[in-house]
Amino acid sequence: MTNEIDEPIKVVEYDPRWPGWYAEDAEELSRTLGTRLREVQHFGSTSVPDAAAKPIIDILVAPVEWPLAAMDRTALENLG
Repeated sequence: MTNEIDEPIKVVEYDPRWPGWYAEDAEELSRTLGTRLREVQHFGSTSVPDAAAKPIIDILVAPVEWPLAAMDRTALENLG
């Protein structure tokens, strides 16, 4: 078994819009899960100011209970 990546990895210069995009998604997650959500965090390379990164916003969602209830899983899936 190999761990080859079959597509190029794109790294771009820091984009000052990344924190705003994270904030919008974090707000949507907070509205969707409400009190069942313990915490939302922006992590990964796009969370580091002025650092080049893969242009993918990584978001860590910490629910109050694990595993997620079926309704929460469905709600997150509906967000895309």
